[in-house]
Amino acid sequence: MLIPGLHLSTSRAGTLRDSPNPIREADGGRVHPSNNLTRLLQMLSGIPKPHVLDLGRLSSPNIEWLIQKGFKVYVDDRITSLKPIPTPPLPPKSEKKKPAPAPLEPLEYNPALFDAVFCWDIFDYLVAKQAQELIAGIAKVLKPKGLLLAFFNCNRSSSPPPVRYRILGAAQLEYEPLVLHPMPRRMYENREIQELFAGFDTVNSCFLKNQMREVLVQRQAG
Repeated sequence: MLIPGLHLSTSRAGTLRDSPNPIREADGGRVHPSNNLTRLLQMLSGIPKPHVLDLGRLSSPNIEWLIQKGFKVYVDDRITSLKPIPTPPLPPKSEKKKPAPAPLEPLEYNPALFDAVFCWDIFDYLVAKQAQELIAGIAKVLKPKGLLLAFFNCNRSSSPPPVRYRILGAAQLEYEPLVLHPMPRRMYENREIQELFAGFDTVNSCFLKNQMREVLVQRQAG
């Protein structure tokens, strides 16, 4: 399906269809405010036809919403394509070093192409080394002062299902639970999040009532 303003990664999103069906439940517990989505949109408002890259689960309503706002949208569903990280076998007593995680596929886009990248909760499914690789790749494809938006689930009391984020407005998101095989999550502490984005300038980092941390960072100009 060809839509003006939309570019799909052919290796991961062959057709414009949302991946697996959401869990149907009352909307009251799924709609949440988003401080940093508002900030991101405000910071891009003066740019004619901003280029944005969405690395989260495919969401056709998000694509339509962003295109209607004048964005040129690139979709590259990196979460659905992730393979669960297997628990490595215990090394022999003589070896202390654990096996390295599998490297991620590189982001094959032109340098400094994007004004913003939506990561949503992809970092929750990556070990620290993989997260660092992804951030380094994003830094290459972001323009100077380009923006990166990411969410981190900090809820220790439950194991929520996989989620697709749907933009309902500039300051409101629907967290849409999906019927998917569970994937192991990596919970990052605030200090670890700060270390991940040490090469970026922090625009805003906020902890929401639903136990999510929203992080908006900006690539340094130099």
